[in-house]
Amino acid sequence: MVGIIRKIWSRQDTLEKKLFWISLAIDTVVTGASVVLTAMERVSDLATLFCFVIFSMCLVTGAIVYKTTHVSIGYFFLICFFSCISTPVMFFLCGGINSAMPFFLLTGPFMCSFISNRLFKFIGAGFTLLLGFSVIVVSYHFPEWVTKPPGEAVVYVDIAVNYLLFGTALFGICSYAIRAYMKECDMKDKLLKRLEDQSRRDDLTGLYNRRYFVRYLEDVVWQKRDSFFVVMFDIDGFAQINSTCGRVYGDSVISTVGNRIMESINEEVGERAFLFSGETFACIMAGNSEIDALTRAEQIREGVAKQHWADFPMLQVTVSGGVIPCHIGEEYDKQLIMRVVEDLLFAIKRKGMNQVKIYTGMSFT
Repeated sequence: MVGIIRKIWSRQDTLEKKLFWISLAIDTVVTGASVVLTAMERVSDLATLFCFVIFSMCLVTGAIVYKTTHVSIGYFFLICFFSCISTPVMFFLCGGINSAMPFFLLTGPFMCSFISNRLFKFIGAGFTLLLGFSVIVVSYHFPEWVTKPPGEAVVYVDIAVNYLLFGTALFGICSYAIRAYMKECDMKDKLLKRLEDQSRRDDLTGLYNRRYFVRYLEDVVWQKRDSFFVVMFDIDGFAQINSTCGRVYGDSVISTVGNRIMESINEEVGERAFLFSGETFACIMAGNSEIDALTRAEQIREGVAKQHWADFPMLQVTVSGGVIPCHIGEEYDKQLIMRVVEDLLFAIKRKGMNQVKIYTGMSFT
């Protein structure tokens, strides 16, 4: 039995399906208890028989939904059967307003709240509420249609037991629904954060991409531009590396250089590393002066130059770089930043390789 329950539960991949099975289980327990109570209270043989029919219909509905996996059919059947047939009949057979049947009148609209289709949800809720209201009005105008309860004690027992059952059911369902909703929101937030992070990063190196570089400059760095520097690196002779070692190994070189740069970055103080394009890297570095930034850039350059390449022991990979203070210009100018970056790289390449220069405003030194 436990194995069957676990198998059924594992197939429920939406909140709507899970709530259906929880509701069906509660309905089955409540109607089963009603069979016992009506028999013990000796309300009427017809009431006991009808409670047993309802209990059987819950089991049949569960079997149908288990075989077809169509939860919407189960919801439709339960709502129609409970609201249109069983509840109105049981209301008159079990004492009407002087019984626990008003609790059962809430079953229809409560189950309608689980339907995902918005139109069916509101139509079903409106219909079941109107039907329940009509049943109460009819019982008021035609009291002779209502079976009298066997005694006052029976009424209190009936109401007390069903109050506990319905109260526990409502608490359990609502608690589970809220917990599932919060869990779903948490998963959605994590997914959005992961997707956002993926959209910012380069697949090969794991570094941030050029699009995020421009946005980060504008949104974060420019607010504290006096304490940040843009540091650019370009792998020297990368076309020759690709030609000699192959493009696959060239990708490995880019990834390794990217990791070397990333090791020198402290994201806690706002620093970031980016793959600017192809074999060109960019860093946002925090520093108190141009000398600080230049010293760190030199350390990265030296680290790359000392890198050993196991598959190609004779390979010598170097980078050229440049340091740009972020406080150039009084206002943020994306085009100016990008132009200075490109000019810096071209100037460095003209002056030689395996070196780092700093932008001083009019020239590179």
